[in-house]
Amino acid sequence: MANTFQRAFIWILGLMALVGNIFVIAWRIKEKDLKKVPSFLIWNLAVADFWMGVYMLIIASTDMYYRGVYIRFDESWRNSHLCSFAGFLSTLSSEVSVFTLTVMTIDRFLIIVFPFKFIRLKLKACFILIAVGWVVVAVVSFLPLIGIPYFGSNYYGRSAVCLSLHLTNEKTQGWEFSVSIFLFLNFLSFIMIFVCYLVMYISVRRARMIPGMKSTKRTKEAATIAKRMTLIVLTDFCCWVPITVMGTLALTDTVTIPGIVYAWTAVFILPFNSAMNPILYTISVINIKNKKGLSRSRTQQTLSSRGYSVNDSQYQTATLVYEGMPSSQIIPTAAMNYIPLTQHINAASTKLNIQDIRVIAIDIAKALNFLHTRKILHGRVCEDAILITLERDGKSVSHAFLADLQRSRYTDSESGRVQYGKDILAYGDMVRRLLRTFEKRKKISNGNT
Repeated sequence: MANTFQRAFIWILGLMALVGNIFVIAWRIKEKDLKKVPSFLIWNLAVADFWMGVYMLIIASTDMYYRGVYIRFDESWRNSHLCSFAGFLSTLSSEVSVFTLTVMTIDRFLIIVFPFKFIRLKLKACFILIAVGWVVVAVVSFLPLIGIPYFGSNYYGRSAVCLSLHLTNEKTQGWEFSVSIFLFLNFLSFIMIFVCYLVMYISVRRARMIPGMKSTKRTKEAATIAKRMTLIVLTDFCCWVPITVMGTLALTDTVTIPGIVYAWTAVFILPFNSAMNPILYTISVINIKNKKGLSRSRTQQTLSSRGYSVNDSQYQTATLVYEGMPSSQIIPTAAMNYIPLTQHINAASTKLNIQDIRVIAIDIAKALNFLHTRKILHGRVCEDAILITLERDGKSVSHAFLADLQRSRYTDSESGRVQYGKDILAYGDMVRRLLRTFEKRKKISNGNT
């Protein structure tokens, strides 16, 4: 490395990528969370990014070992097996990481943009897809090491940091291979990720435009989603767009890319995603879960002070049943205070109106569809199984959640799926009862006036 700044940052980012992704791997295993598609993909992403941390520490350690005398050992280092191994690791890690991020984006895209369709990435299909991705990328990354004349004698050793990135004006042996992977495929993946997140954000914005939801609340939630999506796209942008731009400029002979660019690319650009992904996809999630845990006790105390009672099972299922649903639509947040619908209806101060019934009917229909598309029967759709949250005025219903999963069960047979109709009939009866209650109270109110 040419200066102290580079030496310091390659150690910092290398350790962040190594330690951060080890933490993610261990935490996901400890939480026994790998049977869910999003968690499995995040775990796989951490495994891929872990190897980028290993690559960076190999380069950092070699730089320390040869410091002051590197010029004498330059050729021997570039031709060494360790340099070839480091080059293999960098290619394997970066491409599996890009592939996994693309699959994760597509999975989220299907969930958010088409929340009530049967198009879903199943765990088995996801496992096969990722396994094939690892095998294909490993084979492609290993091709330059098996003596194919196209790649020349020392493909990864053409730079001191053992990268196969083509960022020079010289069209050396195998340059098409590097350009097609690092420039074309990766930039195409970035464009796909950017477009998918843009469509997701637009979809979320439209979903929030529901009558009865306050403008300030819509704005706040949309802004939160926008920030998270922006961070994800921004890290991809910082990693791959500079590489694509430099590679394109070099190929077209627009500018001359100096050799030192390889060192800066290895230190700052290439590992940026690997260091940031644990923070974006896991550590931030842990922080949110901790906040929800703190909020839970406050919620229970608030309900008790109002005379309501919500047990742990109701509280947990109200959250767990919606895991994987678009957070902008009906998933509970840490700040929500749950109220049993039955107790809300029976409260003397409650004036249930058509808008409240509409919100409840829509949200419970979404919840049932979410369960049924995952082959789960609820078994007890009624007022007692529904939790609600109120607007800031403490009167209007803002969201409804289908809790109480004690009678729910998984069914994968045709005869079992016919029983979905029982949930739907119970749902219809529940809506009719709410309407009758509204009409009855309306008549009483009109009679009193």
